[in-house]
Amino acid sequence: MNVIRVEEHEDGNNVLMVAAAGSTAVKMGINDKGVAIGSNISRTITFDEEGKSAKEWAAASRGEFMRQGLIQGGTAVEAAQVITPLLFSDPMSSPGSIDIADAKGAIIIEGEFTHLASEWIENGVTGRANKFEILSHLARPRSEIPSSYCRYERVMEVLEKNEGNVTVETMRDLSIDHKNGPGLSSICRYQENDYNDETTLSAAIFQLRESKPEKSEVYIALGKTSYSWRSDEGEGWVKISADAIEDDIPENFLSGEAWLKYYTEEPYQGDQEPTPLI
Repeated sequence: MNVIRVEEHEDGNNVLMVAAAGSTAVKMGINDKGVAIGSNISRTITFDEEGKSAKEWAAASRGEFMRQGLIQGGTAVEAAQVITPLLFSDPMSSPGSIDIADAKGAIIIEGEFTHLASEWIENGVTGRANKFEILSHLARPRSEIPSSYCRYERVMEVLEKNEGNVTVETMRDLSIDHKNGPGLSSICRYQENDYNDETTLSAAIFQLRESKPEKSEVYIALGKTSYSWRSDEGEGWVKISADAIEDDIPENFLSGEAWLKYYTEEPYQGDQEPTPLI
């Protein structure tokens, strides 16, 4: 179950995040300095699923490192400077990427047990699916993880087509994209086999502002995005500013009721347009 969580810190930045209920580990979030963050796992030739415990799969350390980056970092660079030493001393419990951005640029960190790499982006577009791009030699081949290749190619196809004009609506539509699906190979994923297949749980879009970073807009949809983005604001999705406190968040997003209402493994079959993001 995904919920919105807000942490206020006297000796650090306030943090707005999407997290699993009962957890402080960040899935995706932003602080009141306008620094946004997100992550995903990566399928690599060095990570064998057999014999791995649920704790190792949960990658809790990555989410906690991201939380510390948001609490302590006033810029994307500062957040990365907090996170990177932690990754040297305690590698991610499963391979993955951490994406950090402010209004001036973005940093992508790719890491696993014995490798760590990063990329700085100031112009253009970039994207990630569940495979490494910088550490591409560690990625499993397409024959083993076709969905990760399909989803990355679709992300880049859409972003490159809209380069210079990427809007929150572009990202919203990408999060409900069903090319190569609906199923595990589409951006919006639906479970096909069993609980081991990852499926879309939530989405967040950050509109970062350079002049007033604390007023950066955050759009969060809980549950299956094909359904939640088509609901009224405040039901399945909500628009919040980066400096929001807990009192600013609708109760159904704090409790998980919004997620419970809009999470499903049934592919969206209708033709209703998503609700305008106003």
